[in-house]
Amino acid sequence: MKLEKDDILYEELKLVLEKLGVTVELRNLVDDELSIHSGYCELKSGRKLILDKRFSAHERVSVIMQFLKTRNLDNIFIHPAIRARLENIEKNV
Repeated sequence: MKLEKDDILYEELKLVLEKLGVTVELRNLVDDELSIHSGYCELKSGRKLILDKRFSAHERVSVIMQFLKTRNLDNIFIHPAIRARLENIEKNV
């Protein structure tokens, strides 16, 4: 199975999240009565970034990048290409 660019980036971003003490959890967020969105939460079991399991790798990357841009990443090693992409997001906001 060939991994696509977004699949590889998704795996790299999960490693960055681990350095922040955040785990990714994929969940089915379909609910006919409530509007449920992917996002960050702190639970008794730990800090999690919950993503809709129906999301493509590209959509997962987008949610993680939006989360990471809200964090102080100065003391965490992030691959230079990923860091540049995060900085580009910040400039476009």
